[in-house]
Amino acid sequence: MAATLVLTAPAASAGITDFKVTAPWDPGVFVAGCTYFAQATTEPGAYVSFYDSQDGEFDPPSAIEAGVNGLVVATWTPHTAGSHLVHAVQIGGEQSIRIEVRPGGPEDCAGIAIMHVDH
Repeated sequence: MAATLVLTAPAASAGITDFKVTAPWDPGVFVAGCTYFAQATTEPGAYVSFYDSQDGEFDPPSAIEAGVNGLVVATWTPHTAGSHLVHAVQIGGEQSIRIEVRPGGPEDCAGIAIMHVDH
């Protein structure tokens, strides 16, 4: 059974009510080049954008409309090791999570081919 790491940010007063980044394998380990899931909760129909203060990318890279359940999900791939401040942004609110990313290679992505992005 694979462990899942969930980092959550405190709720903001407006807009985004929950923000987390999850890893589908080894808890507490985020590795450069592997892909993770970012999830924000807001009002249905609202738009949320994600960004990384360091060298990382989100897919999709633009604002995402929340579905009827209020969830917005994107994949996040950090490209460099170090401290990343990952953000979920909506007009009226923002939440951030600091994540330490270690160096590594494809073998550190738990052998899940879809979780590694070559650049």
